[in-house]
Amino acid sequence: MASAVRIKRDLERMISALEGQLLGAEMLASSVENSLKAETFGAYQSFRYKVDELRSLSVLIEERFKYLLEENVDLLRQQFELLDVLLLTMIIRCYRQFFSILSECQALPLGAHEIFSPELDILDDTRERLSRPVYADQIAEELRVDLEFAVEAIRAVIGRAEPLPDFSFMAKNPDMEEDQGARLLH
Repeated sequence: MASAVRIKRDLERMISALEGQLLGAEMLASSVENSLKAETFGAYQSFRYKVDELRSLSVLIEERFKYLLEENVDLLRQQFELLDVLLLTMIIRCYRQFFSILSECQALPLGAHEIFSPELDILDDTRERLSRPVYADQIAEELRVDLEFAVEAIRAVIGRAEPLPDFSFMAKNPDMEEDQGARLLH
């Protein structure tokens, strides 16, 4: 019983933290478009780190709910689900906006292929979360369309970006002469 009370208190604190972090992420998301117009990607990177934090916290909260069998946590669970929907909506809308603009840019950042490929995994996870029955009636069709648009925009960016050279073969073959490695770069 004491551990259930502790878990419930932890959940309350984590949900409160998630709510506070979401507000910070909202501000970062709104600055992403402006930074992209200035052809800088710092705001996106900050937003991306915040998204990772929020997604991790969401997973942790979901895991904690599994250990709490009390029926009086329905309100907490509803609060979390609402925040989770807000998080997923923010991710989709920001990604749609960012990648639709980025896909039109002439110059992509160095390493764009490697930097943005993991974003597809985030959107796959987002799609999976949104397909859960608990979210079925909370998600507008427009958001699902935005999700698919964001996926296609990311694929367009990745398709235009050249992958960085793979030098791992040099680590596997330490006997390779230096001039052979230099010739491969030219």
